[in-house]
Amino acid sequence: MWYETEITIPAGTTEANPTIVELHVAYGIIHHVVIEAAPGCHREAAIRVLLQEHQIYPTNLDMDIALDGVPRIFDDRQPVLQPPFIVKIKGHSPDAIYDHTYRVGIGILPPETFPEYRADSSILSKLARLLGVR
Repeated sequence: MWYETEITIPAGTTEANPTIVELHVAYGIIHHVVIEAAPGCHREAAIRVLLQEHQIYPTNLDMDIALDGVPRIFDDRQPVLQPPFIVKIKGHSPDAIYDHTYRVGIGILPPETFPEYRADSSILSKLARLLGVR
């Protein structure tokens, strides 16, 4: 599944009182992320992405993502296995003169798609398969 949202951050929005957008997603594993801001933002607006009130992007907790026309695209393996299945995007722009918009896209696949989340991925089951035992 692919989920996408936009967050428009009004000029002068402080980090203490950020703009927040919620993105309702499905159970699974976040495997791909795209974050974009239009050229001209000059890194005056920044966002943080949270899952269940814990910051997941950027992974450095004292950082945020500030862009200027060049999208940030990356793969990940972030589990979304417990409700609520809500990703929050928080934005701030204390020094901005204009409003700025970020677009956030998140790809989620079922856990079984990845070997490390399959029930048959234990060492014992791998050994049994090598020996031809089913």
